[in-house]
Parts: sequence; structure tokens; C-alpha cells
Amino acid sequence: MRPILPAIALAALAASCGLALAQPAPTTPAQPSAPAPADAAAAVDPGLTLIQGRCNSCHSADLVLQTRRPKAAWRDLINEMVGKGAQVSDPEADQIQAYLEKNQSIAPPPP
Repeated sequence: MRPILPAIALAALAASCGLALAQPAPTTPAQPSAPAPADAAAAVDPGLTLIQGRCNSCHSADLVLQTRRPKAAWRDLINEMVGKGAQVSDPEADQIQAYLEKNQSIAPPPP
């Protein structure tokens, strides 16, 4: 009878380990996410929307969004693109310029 006792003990141990592993993991409370804007479209800057729409006719918007220039240089670049055929009205150019000045500008070179 002795050989059966260790086998039963081993089986009981294995069964209890299996039950412990079958328990669901404790859940942690979900972290609150940042509130989404009421209107997702309202969160997109109109200048960025214009860049994505108007600049794509000749090159990718990514090219524009990777470019860095001093604030004073943006309007000249926009005027140059209009001279090359970019379909941008003056109010749209103002919005594009404001976006680029705010998000893509670098410090001007020292004199």
C-alpha cells in the first residue's frame, strides 16, 4: 500500500495546482482615459487640414510637416507655392501660415 500513497499525494498536489492556475487573474481597475473631444473634427487645426488637402497635389503633406523654417520664412514659401500653381486663397494661406508658424518654426539664424 505504500507505493500508492505517494502517487495519491502527487495527484492531489497536481490537482490543487491546476485549480489554482484555473482561477481568473485579479482585475485591476481600468485607468480613466483622457476625455475625447465632443467633436473629433473640431480638434483638428484648420491649417493642418488645408495642408493635407492643398499641398498633396504636388507633394505629400508629410514633406511639408517635416520641413522646419523660421517664422518669417513661411509666408514667402506659401507665396512661392501659390506662384507654382497651389490653389490656396488668401484666407487659407493665412491659416496655413499660422499653423506652420506655430508648429513647424525654428529659431531664426543669428545675424
